[in-house]
Amino acid sequence: MRESLLIHVGERPEQPIHWLVYNPAEDEIIASGHLADAAALSGLTDKARNRDCTLVVPCAQVQLQSVKLPAKWNRKLAQALPFMVEEQVAVDIDSLFIAHGNAYSEADNHFINIALVNKQWLQNWLDLFAEADIAAANVYVDALLLPEPAPQRASAIAINDDSFLVRSSQWQGAQLEPDWAAAYLISAGIETLDLYSPLPSGELGIETYSHEDKFELPLAMFAKAVSPINLRQGTFAYKKKSSGWIKVWRPAMVAAGVALVFMLGVKGGLWYHYSSQAESVKEQVVSSYESAFPGTKVRPHLIRNQINTALGGQSQDGGADFLMILQDFADIVQQSNEFVTQTLRFDQRRNELRVGARAKDFQSFAQVKARLEQRGFSVDQGSLNNDGETVVGELRIRGEQ
Repeated sequence: MRESLLIHVGERPEQPIHWLVYNPAEDEIIASGHLADAAALSGLTDKARNRDCTLVVPCAQVQLQSVKLPAKWNRKLAQALPFMVEEQVAVDIDSLFIAHGNAYSEADNHFINIALVNKQWLQNWLDLFAEADIAAANVYVDALLLPEPAPQRASAIAINDDSFLVRSSQWQGAQLEPDWAAAYLISAGIETLDLYSPLPSGELGIETYSHEDKFELPLAMFAKAVSPINLRQGTFAYKKKSSGWIKVWRPAMVAAGVALVFMLGVKGGLWYHYSSQAESVKEQVVSSYESAFPGTKVRPHLIRNQINTALGGQSQDGGADFLMILQDFADIVQQSNEFVTQTLRFDQRRNELRVGARAKDFQSFAQVKARLEQRGFSVDQGSLNNDGETVVGELRIRGEQ
């Protein structure tokens, strides 16, 4: 199992952000810490590489509901859901994103758990993560990552010096402050509060039970929990990022694919041409062969082998040279992260591959040129020009000498 990076954000970008790296295979916390605000997210870019990244959002920004349905959950009801909950929200329903949780039944009644969150608020956080090159495959609600409590009980853990999270059922959670926590807990019918950390001081008005053997950091608890919902669905569904090497090689792969199709088409045309002409030129071939090799008996299969030999010689033309140059070029460019191929052109007459590229600096072009020459290629470097923070230019690569 891969290591995971959890990032717990606040309601606003200027609030502190807490993070934790967890190894599920060893049940071990690798590292943890906090950032001053969202502007410092780039400090987690390296930690996010090759790890499963999860954005944990505050339940104060997410409205959790269980909606009664007229029938079992289906696609048509999903389309009608915004109209079913419109009267239960105080804002324009079009400004909200509705994420679907579990559908369930009680007796003859059918329900669906949903989470409503402001579209723009969620998009802003995903944009900030994208700017920091952090791909969050999951978006979880913090309160729903606490242990699910028994009836009339709630789980609680402190997240800072003046507030704490509670989870009062499978689909209910809240962030509370000591000044009004007692009123919420009593009105929610909670009789006992299970504590998973010391709470900020304040009178709660109900019984508490401390699970001191399970006290830990909130993110450590979140990392081990199974979330009942992932907000990355629908319009916010996670699109897996293409591997970096695919981006680098896509132009070269397309060019090679086009060249290969062209070569196969040409060779196929040659085969068809020779085959269709074989019968009509058979007598001329036999006559020429007997003249060249007096006393040799010509058989039909020998003529066919001669034609196949002629066809086989076609594979030694510039197309094969192009693939050989391209293969060596691909091996070399793969060693340089700062050199990106943009265009490929092959001049068959000169047996020359022309490469248009963009690199981090002039040195990157020089390194690629030197490595090609070490493999026996003749390389001419065209003019190089600054284009903002990068350098663009051309290399002309001729076959091995």
